[in-house]
Amino acid sequence: MPCKRERNGDSSPRLEATTTQNVTRRTGSAVPCPFARTASRYVRIARFASPRDEQAYGTAKLDAALGYIEAKLGKPLAHPPLPVSLDRLRIPTSEGGTKSLESATVAEIAAATGKLTSASRKKPKTPARAALEKALGGISSLAGVRVSESGGAVSFGAVPLAALARFARVVAKVKLP
Repeated sequence: MPCKRERNGDSSPRLEATTTQNVTRRTGSAVPCPFARTASRYVRIARFASPRDEQAYGTAKLDAALGYIEAKLGKPLAHPPLPVSLDRLRIPTSEGGTKSLESATVAEIAAATGKLTSASRKKPKTPARAALEKALGGISSLAGVRVSESGGAVSFGAVPLAALARFARVVAKVKLP
């Protein structure tokens, strides 16, 4: 077992390893400790939130809120922490409004964080990809075809077998910029 909980003299559980590096060093196994995420969550919350915040919001919500703040800043929170007024934090919702941290759920905070991080990972369309998608999208039998471009090579996905001949004709006629 790569990570174990031990009991010390006062009968409270003590976590032996909290990170993958510690587990590897102590056991020779690179399997992460099952308690590592929990331990790192508690350390992060202790570093950036007050005990009053912990009681008011709970650890799961605070961890999600800290992740949202990091995504909003575009970098990890620094230590010593910036002054964060969690009671003034507003979380955008899918309906277009915002909620306070107290009324937002962990799932809503995670969705807001995901929107912030997914937008930064999205690559802009190249002119060649845009031209191919426009030509294929105009034909109902080829509307679901996915076009990907990477390193000067183009890949197509979900091309229907029944429309393969038409697909070849349409792609051959596309004028690439």
